[in-house]
This record gives sequence, C-alpha cells and structure tokens, in this order.
Amino acid sequence: MSIVSLRSRLSVPTLSQAPLKSSRGNHAKSPSQIPMAALNPTSSGDRFMPGVSLSRTLRFSASAKDDSELFREVSIRLPIDVWERFSKAALRSGYTKEVYGSEAAALGHFFTDVIAPWFKIGKPQKQILAPVEDVIAVRTNGKQRVQTKVKTLMGAENIFYQWLDMLKKTQHYAQIAMYDFDNIHVPGGANPEGAQSELPWYLQQKILYNIEKKARAGVKFQILLDCSVQYAYDNNGHPILPRDRNNRPMIEYLRELNEKIKRETGSTTDVIEVVPYPRELANIYHVKLLISDGKTALVSGMNMSNHSAANWDMGVAIQGPEVANLQAQTFYQDWVVAKFWEQHFTNRGWPHKQITGYLPQMLRNPADRRDLQAIQASLPPVSPVADPAIKILNTMPMEYNYFFDPAPGQTKSEYGREEIEDYFQQALKRPDLAGIEAEQFIACHKDIGRQLIDLAQNKHIPVRIVHSDSVTSQFPFTRWMVEQLREAELLRYYPEFKTTGERLHAKSTVFTYKKDGKESSEVVIGSANTSESGFKSNVKPGQSRGNRDMAVVIPSNTIAKAFQDQMNIDWNYSLKERPFGYGMAEAAQKAKREHQDGQPGPGGLTLEELVQISQFPFFLLDS
Repeated sequence: MSIVSLRSRLSVPTLSQAPLKSSRGNHAKSPSQIPMAALNPTSSGDRFMPGVSLSRTLRFSASAKDDSELFREVSIRLPIDVWERFSKAALRSGYTKEVYGSEAAALGHFFTDVIAPWFKIGKPQKQILAPVEDVIAVRTNGKQRVQTKVKTLMGAENIFYQWLDMLKKTQHYAQIAMYDFDNIHVPGGANPEGAQSELPWYLQQKILYNIEKKARAGVKFQILLDCSVQYAYDNNGHPILPRDRNNRPMIEYLRELNEKIKRETGSTTDVIEVVPYPRELANIYHVKLLISDGKTALVSGMNMSNHSAANWDMGVAIQGPEVANLQAQTFYQDWVVAKFWEQHFTNRGWPHKQITGYLPQMLRNPADRRDLQAIQASLPPVSPVADPAIKILNTMPMEYNYFFDPAPGQTKSEYGREEIEDYFQQALKRPDLAGIEAEQFIACHKDIGRQLIDLAQNKHIPVRIVHSDSVTSQFPFTRWMVEQLREAELLRYYPEFKTTGERLHAKSTVFTYKKDGKESSEVVIGSANTSESGFKSNVKPGQSRGNRDMAVVIPSNTIAKAFQDQMNIDWNYSLKERPFGYGMAEAAQKAKREHQDGQPGPGGLTLEELVQISQFPFFLLDS
C-alpha cells in the first residue's frame, strides 16, 4: 500500500496540511465517503538532533473504519522530556479516538481535541449560535400574501451550508458577485493555508461542483468576479510579492467549462457567463452576494476562496420579494457596467480619464446604446419593491451615473454614491442612539472612530468592537485608529489561530435606538469594512479609488438580538491586548517576561519546557 508523505513548514503544532489523497485516486474523499476514522499513537526510538536535546517521535496513524484502504501515518518529534509527559497522559498505549469526517479532518480534530487541550494551547473553543429567523415584511401581491424573511448565519459552516442549499434548490438562474472564488482543482488558485483542517472547507470545495452540476441541468449562471492584484506586506508595512487575488484562473476555468457544456449539449447559448469587474472603477470589487432564482439571497463578508473556511464570518439569508431590490440596485448595475466595459474597453489600453470622458458621448451612439440594451435584456426581469423594509447600501463609482437613472428615493450625484458611509454618519448623529456593537475585520475610519470614542466617553453610549488580530500587522496604516479604540476600552482583539490562518473577517454592526422607553435595532451587514476604502468609491475630486462594496440594513430586534448574543460570546472570547499568537515560540517569549521565577507559564508548562519547545518546533516527518 502506498503512503502519501506529509510535510509542514509551519513552526506551530499541526496535524493537517494539504488535502489528503486516496491511494486509489487523486481526489480527496468527502466526509460522507469516509464515515469514521481511528487514530492510534505509537513511539519510536530515541535520537539526537543538532542543537537540541534527546528527542523521541510519536507516530500517529489514521485509518478508515470502513476498510477503504485509506491509511496515513504522520509523526511528531518531541523533546524527550515532553514525550515522557505524553506517555503519562494515557496517549501511549491502547488509545483510539474515533472522529467523523475525512482523513484530513480526522487528523485536524485529533490535534484540536486531544493534543492542543492537553497542552492547553491551540484554537480556543467558543459557542457558535444556530440560525435565527424573522419575518421582516408582509405584503399582498394580488391575492397572494408574501413575506420577506431574514435568517442569521454565524460562522463558515452555516454560511457554506446555506450557499450549497441555495445552489441545489436553484431551478432557473443564479447570480454570484464575489471578491475571491477558487478551488483546489483549478490550477493557480490560492493556497488553502491550513483551512482544509476545518470541516466547512469541504463544503466550500463543493460549490464549484454544484455550479457545474446545475449548469449541466440547464441552470444559467451569471458570475461577477474581482480582477485586481493585492500586495502582502512585511512587518514594516512594505509591500512584498503580489498576492494574486484576481480570479483569473477561475474566470478561465468557468469560461472553458461553459464552452465544454455547450459542445456536449449542442446549446448555442451560454450556461455560465463570467465577467471580471473593471479594474478602472474600483480598488477591488469586494461584493459577496449569491442570488438564487430571484427568490433567495445570501449577503455576508465571506468569500468563496480555498482559505475562507478558516475565517470567522457572519451573514444573512434573505428570502422574499425584496430580493428583487438587491438584484436591481446592486447586481444588475454591476453586471451591466462590467459587461459593457469588457466589450468596449478591455485590452484597448486607454487611460481611465479618456474612457470616462468618452462615456457620455459613447452611450449616445446608437450602436453602443443597442449593445447596452442587449446586456440589460439578457438579465431576468425583476419587480423591485417600492417601499422595502430592507435598505440596500452601495458604494458606486461616478461612472454609473452615465449608465443609470437614480433608483427610487435616490438623488443623482455627479460623484457617485457613498450610501454606507452616509448611513453610518446619520446613525451616529441620531439623538435616540443607545448602543453600537460591531465585529469588524478592519475598523480604521478615522472620523467614525473619533465619533465612537466621543459617544462612549462624553455621551456614555455603550460601544463594543471585536476586531481582527492580524490586520494592524498586515495593513500598518490601520494601526493608529484601531489602537485608539482599544486604549479607550471600546475594542478587543479576536484571537487568531495561526495553524489554520483563522481570522475574524466579519463586517457587521448593530445600532440600537431608544425612544419613549422603546428600543429598536438595525443590523448592517455586508462586504464593507469600516474604513476609507470600504466606504468610498472615488466620489470626490482628487480622491483615490475605494472599493466597490455593499451592505444591507435589517430592521429587526430579533435579528439584532441574535447578532448581539453572538457578540457577547465573541467579546468574552476576545483579548484586551493584541495577542502574541499561538506559536509556542511566542508563548516562550511571553513566559520569559512574565514567569521569571520558574513557575508554570502558559498552558501549565514551565519556562524551560516552553523554551525547549520553541527551539524545537513541531513538524511532520516522512511516513
């Protein structure tokens, strides 16, 4: 039997790396195919390693209980002193742990359920609340009574299950707007970076399969994807090698898949249309939206990327007639502009100012006007609700003014729209404002940050923000405002698990108002961070381009309470000071400062043990 070897380049404990492959094939098995696995530790002889003390290897085997010949063996070499402690912890002989899921998940669970708790290190466990539903509006459509419902989605598992459920139930068409979409079977996609040890990762990987399956069954897909390049930053804030998040591999894959399905079925019409959002119009196309048959929509901060399953994110599912407003005000406008832009400007090399200056004249040209009308006609007809309960907020570039008349209730601006920032500014100035609670990947908008501090300190309005741990390192320009909020005791850092790369990625805010003794709350959730880039889209002369973002405002005390309940959990789970991370080397450094007397430090380990482990990182060996 062949055994696939695993290696780790991480300096923290981990038992799950790249998706494990079956000895019978090249594809990872799904959780349903491998109902249960057993893990058994054994030991090997002692050996010396350069620069460290005597060490001994613990070898863990994972095998499927259904005799499917799936077998893996991984080894962790430990300093012998620590190994001795393992042997006393009943891990040495006769230990078997049964876990549901595939091999990768089994090994990942073994780390989080056994090794990490024993050392008191690793990913802390917290409660994730189940979905909560509420009816937002009830209307009469002819003789039919129709409702708009909203459901909360906390965490990757709930979000991905909802995505898959929506795709499976789609009968006619699906519309996807996404910043980041990839899959391990599409060459050139982003590295999962440890996210495959999270069970929702298997759900994320199924999205592409379900798109293909539904397209073959006749469902039409219209997919909008970002096409930009971001940079990773070093510790000093300097950009390093580009991190390609422009979805080119997925765009090419989906277009080839579309042609393949057309050849196989003999169809002359596209079943999968995919369009890149124009780079000229936004820093990044940051929307995260899925619409199924115009009846159900999912709005969140979650991407469909290989790494997304590791993130802590939140979202809402919307079902009912008001989904048509999301289509008309967000997806349709983006689709028309992006498709027209690709047809007329892509690969021409025109300066952006030249394009913008030419647009009004161009859109009066009969031929170009017909092209625009043809794009609009290719979209399914919708009937937006005139008095929607759910507000839709957009940041839209000034060029949209050339394409569209203002939506009902909106005014035309020569600069574009800043609806998300406008909403926040108005909410913060309301005399009945009674509280603000937010979970934010980035909260560095200086003006809004200063207002939050003033509200808390001078008007005694409760403000709580749970913030990503790593953002201030990844994007140093965010650090000043975030630290101001933390020093004012309004912000805590969400602890990030370095092994999987987990981080808080949500963009949700609850505003509570109180008038005449009655409380009402609204939840703002979507793709926009509370930052200059998230709230602006080149709407004033001289401004740099911001992101194309969107959010929805849900007026519901029931939905708000669900977000507040999760906020209470996450606030208590988070840290008052920026953590050092979960690497043992960092724990050792902290122990040196805080436990000079030799008493047990983090995880109950002595300083000497922490130092020894930090010098001898956990790693996986060849099986």
